[in-house]
Amino acid sequence: MAASFFYMTAVFKGIGNLLEVFLEIPYKVSIVIVFFIVMLYTMIGGFISVVKTDSVQGVVMIIAAILLFTGTVSAAGGLSAISEVRSQPGGEALFNWGGGVAVPVLLGTMFAGLIKFAVEPRQLARFFALKGDKAIRTGMLVSTITFGFVFSLLIPIGLYARRIFPDGLGDTDLVIPNLLNEVFGQGTAAFLLVAMVAAAMS
Repeated sequence: MAASFFYMTAVFKGIGNLLEVFLEIPYKVSIVIVFFIVMLYTMIGGFISVVKTDSVQGVVMIIAAILLFTGTVSAAGGLSAISEVRSQPGGEALFNWGGGVAVPVLLGTMFAGLIKFAVEPRQLARFFALKGDKAIRTGMLVSTITFGFVFSLLIPIGLYARRIFPDGLGDTDLVIPNLLNEVFGQGTAAFLLVAMVAAAMS
């Protein structure tokens, strides 16, 4: 439950920053709006409806991850731009093992993240909604592959964003909102915004 609390805090902070930058809604107001949307959605729909719509939201988030990665890489100058990121001030540390972080801390963070996904009640509850052992095994396989694919797209975005914002940003949580404002067209940015809301609702 503690892991879920910190995860949801990060999700709500992210969507709050996004609405603040993209729609110019005050941060605190954004948090309240999203909170009530998620609460009403869950209370009215119930558990089964939430599980069913999660699959649709998952597809939306996968498409968003692909768009976010390809758009960011393209704006940065292509895949080869990673070498220019390395030559930027402070960029070299990003390509060293641990990136300047103590190895035990890095391994501990990775382990905690993996355990969180493995035992989190919010995730496990979705598997209880599946019918039969075969569906559960399929769900485990699909979710593992999907997580690996999506994270392999999302993690490099931070590196390529350094090429787009060489002077950095005051708050790293504002990277995605600023990418939506400066890199993507209105239609794509709107879809990505919907995907972020889907992430909060799932």
